Amino acid sequence: DVKNATTKDFARDAEAGIAYLKSTKKFGKVGVLGHSEGGSIAFMLGAANKVDFIISMAGIGVRGDTALTAQSNRALELAGQPNRLTTLQYRISTSFKKSPWLNYFIDYDPTADIAATKCPVMAINGDKDFQVISSLNLTGIKKNLHESNYNFIREYPSLNHLFQHCTTGSSGEYRSIEETVSPEVLSDMAKWINSIK
Repeated sequence: DVKNATTKDFARDAEAGIAYLKSTKKFGKVGVLGHSEGGSIAFMLGAANKVDFIISMAGIGVRGDTALTAQSNRALELAGQPNRLTTLQYRISTSFKKSPWLNYFIDYDPTADIAATKCPVMAINGDKDFQVISSLNLTGIKKNLHESNYNFIREYPSLNHLFQHCTTGSSGEYRSIEETVSPEVLSDMAKWINSIK
């Protein structure tokens, strides 16, 4: 039932897809690229040793309620409102919502999955991402990720949540930007994947 699905359910779906790809024996290494919530799924699969590498694009590196509070505060800031929410205030404001997905995500702390991921990791974010705040989340990933010469962690200047060059980072800009994904990001991904063969 999709309306009751959580990030953990989506991770199980992704795991089944990975298992199928590996069973075909047509590929050397099989990795996963996850964007936003998909970054959490990538780390879940990495922690369970189900993939050979992961790419987390704008994935969270702190507990869900902390990441979502920062997102709400950035939206308030972009709207010119000076008030800031605490994590507790954010939790209270969402407590009336009967969403299994939101309830799971608010409590999900990715740090254990990040720390348990031993395969090569590419974790990237745009510095103008107002949905997954780079300074908070990329720092959380760096802090908990194992040391490896294969890991690639980077914050890209002037890129939003969708890795487009932007002015403010607001989601209202997304559809007016012609660029789908920054060519630099795509080039870095291709180089990195080829470097871990």
